[in-house]
Amino acid sequence: MGNLVLSRRSGERLVFVDRRTGEETVLTVVRLTPSTVRLAIQAPAGVDVLREELLARDSTDADGRMPPATDGP
Repeated sequence: MGNLVLSRRSGERLVFVDRRTGEETVLTVVRLTPSTVRLAIQAPAGVDVLREELLARDSTDADGRMPPATDGP
């Protein structure tokens, strides 16, 4: 899998469309500072959005599935 590198300014968005269902996930650049980027993510209810460090820590359960998503931070 290759990488696509894009430049975005504060307030600009990226839209990811599931070709099978037409559902959209929208990534918005909320704020930029010299050391951080704040992002807002709007995704369909069935899409899990995980930070990479949590994905590695939580890994999969005994059946090879991701643990169920929880509401909240």
